Amino acid sequence: MAPHESGDAPVRWLAGSFRLAALPDGSATTERPPRTTHETGMCQAHAARHGETAGRGRNIRNARAQEGSIMVVRIVRLGSARSADEGTRIGTVRRPPRGVPKAEFASRNFYDVWFPNLAPSLQTMKMAQEATTPAQWAAFVRKYRAEMAEPEHAHAIGLLARLSHQTNFAVGCYCEDEAHCHRSVLRELLLAQGADVAAS
Repeated sequence: MAPHESGDAPVRWLAGSFRLAALPDGSATTERPPRTTHETGMCQAHAARHGETAGRGRNIRNARAQEGSIMVVRIVRLGSARSADEGTRIGTVRRPPRGVPKAEFASRNFYDVWFPNLAPSLQTMKMAQEATTPAQWAAFVRKYRAEMAEPEHAHAIGLLARLSHQTNFAVGCYCEDEAHCHRSVLRELLLAQGADVAAS
């Protein structure tokens, strides 16, 4: 215990360099004493080291991106030509492609893995297909986001976001226009979970 300061309320030092001071009304409060010159210097040094480490991380990441070695998830239209380093293509659709034999799903660039867990429900998909006004599209987006917030779907999105830091892969849908497709919302959901998503 350190003695209280002259003319101040009684003070007791606590663990972590905090002090307990009595207030005029009889209650108590905790305060941290002003940092010493030594403490301030150490904080500044720590901040500088942290900044250097973060800077090195950014430089390495940028260099890998320029080399094409950074791992990302791509948002694609199923059936479109694949990028050279795209990796596994995942079909986040409610139904398989019509009129295409199952054995040809991958060779015809639809998908390697079918993952309907991240597709809208049939009712919600119908909302998207029938949306002709911004208000109707916004209603679809709210409904789809609500579905994806359910634990089963949210965990799947989190898993894909994590995997995007370790390997290349793609997710997609059949729609020609991404802006009017659930994959545009899926892109936002993946980004919100920290995924490395390739620019469209």
